[in-house]
Parts: sequence; structure tokens; C-alpha cells
Amino acid sequence: MGLEYLFGVVEGPADDYVFKPFWAHDREGERQALLDFLDYVTARREAHPGMHIYHYAAYEKSALLRLAARHGVGEQTVDTLLSENVLVDLYPIVRACLRIGQRSYSIKKLEPLYMGEHGRDGDVTNAAASVVAYADYCELRDGGQADQARELLQGISDYNEYDCESTLRLRDWLAERAAEHGVNCVSPPDRSRFHSRNSPNRKSRSATSQATRPVRHAPPISRLRRSWPLQWDTTIANGSRTGGRISTDWSLRSKTSSTSVTSWW
Repeated sequence: MGLEYLFGVVEGPADDYVFKPFWAHDREGERQALLDFLDYVTARREAHPGMHIYHYAAYEKSALLRLAARHGVGEQTVDTLLSENVLVDLYPIVRACLRIGQRSYSIKKLEPLYMGEHGRDGDVTNAAASVVAYADYCELRDGGQADQARELLQGISDYNEYDCESTLRLRDWLAERAAEHGVNCVSPPDRSRFHSRNSPNRKSRSATSQATRPVRHAPPISRLRRSWPLQWDTTIANGSRTGGRISTDWSLRSKTSSTSVTSWW
């Protein structure tokens, strides 16, 4: 059972953000990182009630559910995030609204559209390399090679930070494309009323989560105005990463997943 060793958050605009990592080097650290992250999200929601967490593909949701179940903490908070549609997956939006000359819709394949001169560099350039690098870091750390271990950990952090920035810049790029097509951002329907916590007909958490998660296939851009234009609102998430924007928007990423958070426009 793998360790979720890093949740990263960027705060601020894309050209002037601050990166904040949540590291976990053992199970207890993983538990604490989850709690710290959920506390952070809770505080952000109190300050900005309309905020949402955006991610790319389903990893973030499954990771939060898995970690909460594994450690027996934060389950209520995670359930609330899911049932109140705080998490919004941008991947189906991209798949439904964009055509790219690539075999994959991986975020890395999208980056030529919006990252410009901010290309990826360093030894850690994908999630698999990050996992291998972290295993190497553990060996160096345990072998007393502190300097080499620290350098390797910095490379993992740099990769995570880039994923967060990429998520934030993709969010901005999608918002610009939406504006060009006259798509206005509005709040989605409140689905929590369909599965009220006090309702005697409320299903189990797994069933509720399944029922309330965002649609897997976004509507065509011509229909976004009538459905969920808000889906253009933010950054992505991927495994062990996260990113965001300070005060009104932010995004985040974790070891194998990434996520981003923002207030509605």
C-alpha cells in the first residue's frame, strides 16, 4: 500500500504564487498531512464559502476517500466535500471541449497550449519518476547521505510545484477560452439536497459519493451556458500535487494526484 508522500499547494496568481508542500515520510506523517490539508481546506471554505477544489481525473477523490478510511480521520470532512460538490474534475471538460494533436489528454500533453516558455526540466518529469525518486530518497536518507537525499527531495518538490503551476495556468487558459466564446461562469446545482444527511433514505457513503460526483462527460461548449460554465473556474490536480490562488482562488496537488481550488466568479 503506497505512501501519499506529498500534497503541494500554490497560492497567488500564476506569475507570483507561493508554493506550500505537505510532506509525509511515514504513516503517521501521512495521517497528519491529511489532517493539515483538510484543516487548510476548511479554513479556506470559511473565508470563501463559494470556493471549489478543481482536479484533473479521478485520483484526488479516490485518494481522499482512501486516506480518510485508512487512518479513520477526516471522513466527515471528505464526505462533505464530495456531497456538496466542492471537488470539480476538469478532465472531462477538457476531453469534451478540446481537440489536441496528441494520443493522450494527460496534462503534460496540454502544456504546450498554455505554459509557453515555462517548460519542464530536471530529472523528475512525470509521476512514475517521482515515485522512483522518492524511493531513492528513502535509501539515501536511511544510508546517512543527507545531502544527496535533500537534493533528491528538492527535485520531487520542484516537480510537484510545476504540476501545481501547470494546473493554475491551465485554469486561466480555459477561462480565457470560455470568455472568448461568451461562456459565463455560474454556480452548479446544489445536489446535497438530493441526499440530505438527515434523510432516512440516504444511501451509504460510497453510493452517495457515486451519485454526487461531477459528470464524467462535460456538455459541449455550446451548452455550457445552461449547465456548468463554472467548470472553467480553476486549476487541475494530479496524484501527489495541488495548487491554488490566494484569497479568492487556489489549487493543490498530492503525490499521485493534483487539485486546485478557487472561488466562483
